[in-house]
Amino acid sequence: MTEPVLTVEEVSKTYPTDPPTHALRAANLAVRAGELVAVVGPSGSGKSTLLSIMGTLEDPTSGTVRLRGYPVARLGDAQRAALRARHIGFVFQQFHLIPTLTAEKNVATGLLYTGAGHAERLRHARDALEAVGLAHRTRYRPGQLSGGEKQRVAIARALVKQPSIVFADEPTGALDTATGENIIRLLSEIARSGTAVIVITHDHAIADPMPRRVRIRDGRVTTDTGAPTA
Repeated sequence: MTEPVLTVEEVSKTYPTDPPTHALRAANLAVRAGELVAVVGPSGSGKSTLLSIMGTLEDPTSGTVRLRGYPVARLGDAQRAALRARHIGFVFQQFHLIPTLTAEKNVATGLLYTGAGHAERLRHARDALEAVGLAHRTRYRPGQLSGGEKQRVAIARALVKQPSIVFADEPTGALDTATGENIIRLLSEIARSGTAVIVITHDHAIADPMPRRVRIRDGRVTTDTGAPTA
């Protein structure tokens, strides 16, 4: 079996409030290429903190995070940013598209920190939009797109750099049920192509059909169903 793309080992996070807030408690997780994983839990369960730590946006209080085998805590800010720019894609509930830019230029922003030139960024952006079924919307601005199309643009932006792993944080939260189901099918196709995909959600209707479900409550991973065996 291949080595994990991401490993989380005994990761805890405590915020210095009064009293201290224990957002994560000794969490463990290993995700391999091509896996589609739902991390599900209620509001306040710790899943957003886990996302921030897995995505190298925040450091744990204790424990180890490895991305592509690199222990993240040992990296300086510039090295960490470079690792994130190369290997991680993010998809959010609210899309975070720049309203004045076309779809292809929004997607091209996903390559800003990779060293690619302007023409190359646009070429890859068009390819990514074609991959998510939006080749006919490259010159449209966000205000001219439906909610589902905006989320597909956001997914294309995450995919344009061919990351090792994509984190999708409540990716269907701003969409109607049918459109949300289409987005989940698209994320499933991305996983089948070899990219690890982690979907963060509070919705069991989204999580339950996924091949692997990690449930989190009160900062603890309570179950991990469907994980590959060693």
